[in-house]
Amino acid sequence: MSRVGKLPIVIPPNVNITLEDRKITVKGPNGSLDLVIPDGVTVKLSENIITCEKTEESISAREKFGLLRALLNNMVKGVRIKFEKKTSNDRSWL
Repeated sequence: MSRVGKLPIVIPPNVNITLEDRKITVKGPNGSLDLVIPDGVTVKLSENIITCEKTEESISAREKFGLLRALLNNMVKGVRIKFEKKTSNDRSWL
């Protein structure tokens, strides 16, 4: 059983999430992201928590379960925190 998929996702105050049929939209200060929810899993949205659940017990549903939770968590982080590329000037390994 997926340990990643069981973890709830806490929604920060400046992020809005809408769930329409099989499509979830995450909007925040740095943009908007959409994701189509695959078959075999569902997403439940309460006040400020997102949880993923399997609708069937199959190998493909188990695979999608943890992946969906990870993608949703990354979407929430992505619209909240702006991407920043960090470079290192230390080239001693060359």
